[in-house]
Amino acid sequence: MPTNPVRYRCPAVPRSTPPTSALLVAAVLACVAGTEASLGHAWWQPSDPAFEPLVEDEDDRFESRVICRLVIRTPTGNIDEEEVPAYEPLNAELENRARNAIRSYEGAPFRSATVRADVDRLSRLISFGQVRTSVVPLDDGSVDLFFTLTEQPVITDVQVTGNRSLSDQRLAQAVGDVLIGGPVERFQIDRAARRMEALYRERGFYRVQVRVDESELDENGIVLFRVREGTRVKIADIRFQGADSFPPKLLRREIETRTAGFFRKGQIETRTLDNDVGAIVRFYRDRGYLDVRADRRVNTSRDGSEAIVEFLIDEGPRYTFRSLRVDFVDGALEVFTVEQLAGLMTVRPGDVYGATGIDESIKIIADAYGMMGHTGARVSSSPLRDPDRPQVDLLLTIDPGPKYRTGEVVIAGNDITKQNVIRRHVEVIPGDPLSTVSIDRTERRLRGIGLFDPENRNRGVKLTLQPPDPTDPEYRDVLIEVDETNTGGISFGGQVSSDLGLFGSISLTQRNFDVTDVPDSAGEFFAGRSFRGGGQTFQINALPGTEVQTYTISLSEPYLLETDYTGSAALQFRSRDFDEYDETRFGGNFTLGRRFGTRWVGTSSLRLQRVDIGSIPDDEPVDIVESQGAANILGIGFSLTRRTLDNRFLPDRGSFTTLSVEQVLGDFDFTRISAGHEVFIPLRGDFLGRSTVLSVATRAAYIPQGQSAVPVYERLYQGGQRFRGFDFRTISPRSVRFDNGEPSDVPVGGTWSFFTGVELRQPIVEETVHLVTFLDTGTVLESPGFEEYRVSVGVGIRIAVPVLSPAPLAFDFGFPLVDEEDDEGRLFSFSVDVPY
Repeated sequence: MPTNPVRYRCPAVPRSTPPTSALLVAAVLACVAGTEASLGHAWWQPSDPAFEPLVEDEDDRFESRVICRLVIRTPTGNIDEEEVPAYEPLNAELENRARNAIRSYEGAPFRSATVRADVDRLSRLISFGQVRTSVVPLDDGSVDLFFTLTEQPVITDVQVTGNRSLSDQRLAQAVGDVLIGGPVERFQIDRAARRMEALYRERGFYRVQVRVDESELDENGIVLFRVREGTRVKIADIRFQGADSFPPKLLRREIETRTAGFFRKGQIETRTLDNDVGAIVRFYRDRGYLDVRADRRVNTSRDGSEAIVEFLIDEGPRYTFRSLRVDFVDGALEVFTVEQLAGLMTVRPGDVYGATGIDESIKIIADAYGMMGHTGARVSSSPLRDPDRPQVDLLLTIDPGPKYRTGEVVIAGNDITKQNVIRRHVEVIPGDPLSTVSIDRTERRLRGIGLFDPENRNRGVKLTLQPPDPTDPEYRDVLIEVDETNTGGISFGGQVSSDLGLFGSISLTQRNFDVTDVPDSAGEFFAGRSFRGGGQTFQINALPGTEVQTYTISLSEPYLLETDYTGSAALQFRSRDFDEYDETRFGGNFTLGRRFGTRWVGTSSLRLQRVDIGSIPDDEPVDIVESQGAANILGIGFSLTRRTLDNRFLPDRGSFTTLSVEQVLGDFDFTRISAGHEVFIPLRGDFLGRSTVLSVATRAAYIPQGQSAVPVYERLYQGGQRFRGFDFRTISPRSVRFDNGEPSDVPVGGTWSFFTGVELRQPIVEETVHLVTFLDTGTVLESPGFEEYRVSVGVGIRIAVPVLSPAPLAFDFGFPLVDEEDDEGRLFSFSVDVPY
């Protein structure tokens, strides 16, 4: 007969109702009267001849028998090692805790399901390490039920030894749930040891080992972590074994692991290595290698200080896209044919079967159905590989779902912002097909105007499609919920620029201004309930500085009278100390613009300024001395711009084109013609979505009347941040000195300017830090031409910190390659970088 009872873990069952039948009562009385002498102790020894285990099979021979006694006991030794273990009672506290968890009781019928539930509850108590049950049948037909419980050991102390590079306090953070006075749980202890090893590996100790002293734990209850740190491992080289189709230089761009260098620790991190393996697999699959397999191996030197990381790659064949197959569901064929869907795809037969291109094509197809009103369209894909050739057919299963039209567009949550300010950005029109693309664009546009809380879970804007109208199920209403934010504020700060010097900044801005919302009382004004809600921008700026001081008050309206026209007005005072003279400007600028679609904007402008220059030494050029004094400037201009940038301040793709003409009247009469074009081309993107971007910029300006008709402060110059490697405004023609007529090295400006440059931007730290390399070329002359052409090259850093500035901070080192004798170089330039 077996001596080791079986332990149970079963779902809990409700407690049985105590038996009330006369038969059960009689059985209990017989049990108490007839077995008292034979039991002896409150706990039974295994020498009892009727000892039997509780089994988990279909044996129901004990089912419904009356429980005569329920005994709770604990072994005196190791029950697994002793052939005939001895038992003793639990202490009173533990026994009470156990009885509170047990639903079986003396006098109740024996239920195996109830006992298993009792075992499950006892096992979940941290007080007991093992729970076993056994049943002893008695001659009168009743049974004795035994619960044998092993008391859980308790941790008396937690210690760490052998750690030299990490403090006890730092390692204590990894201990987690291993607490003094708590139960000994092997899983938690082992997990704490692995966390300690992870902390060491983050610091380059790749061969670290953390072990638990088992003897201390068993004998004294002390969790003693013994640390064997080893030496700090640095990566000496990274290799790619089996990479036949791509050079190692290209694959290194896809991984985060780096060799040790002057600015890099080059440490081995297991998690990073695993992520790199995944990145390599994605890289290959995106280029058609669907069967690629990859792994990694770390080979350490004998002393353990250096390692070579090998990525093991089995490329497999390169698959190409062969054809498109479509399984239409519920009338999908009536919307688009297979030929039309194939035309929407960016992947063509014979192209590499890459994941990015396929995913992009599927999204385009889903959007096409969404634009036709099929808001619930589902497009699923399955690649069908040719078993004999590396070719893939793409099977699309398309279920367009019902087609809907736009019902009512309801706006909620705008307590301050006027309805028309929101509706001007809404692209879903009642009665038109309900386009999911228009819904997405509407969300993006509303979030982009800056009137709603970007920290909200939905970033301040949420568009929800309502259920179809029961009276007209073809229509679905659109609910636009907005969460308004504080659109006004005052800011203080400081800025520094290599072109403008050091200056402070005090700015008062209201981005949701309404010039027509005049307050009815002083209380309404001070409560912020007036001059708000119209979507206008009102701003007061004060920028006192060491070289430039600027004070401006402006108001702009993006939608004049709810039309496509824009308007703005600004008053400005500006004072600047140049090396050659001091300049003061005071006046106003007024613009009236019109949008033509979403890309083109035409603008007419009026510039009224009073300009005064003075503090001119006698040894300055004649052109500067002749411009001395005050003059009135009246400029009437027209411009046409086209913008397709995906991001205003750090674009990855798109272009910006501008053409402008300004006629200056007043004390001077001349015309300024200028044009510019800048294009951004993404060259490649990594698996995180970051792009390496090439930008090419060209700018030209021309004043036909020549230098004699233009004062020096209205002429054309280059240098500084817009032409790196040369000092601010120093690329320019020169003149002769006023005092003696000899040649002067002071720039006086030209009437023809040309610039073209190339810049490559590479992300190095997520989307925050970018490395740029650039080539700037151009010239400034008295008449159109390309003489005295300058060329510079350099490198720089772009740091995007939205809390400091929406535009990235630019730090550039420029080196002139081709220059002129009187040019002044500038090694370092820094400013806020705006691409146009």
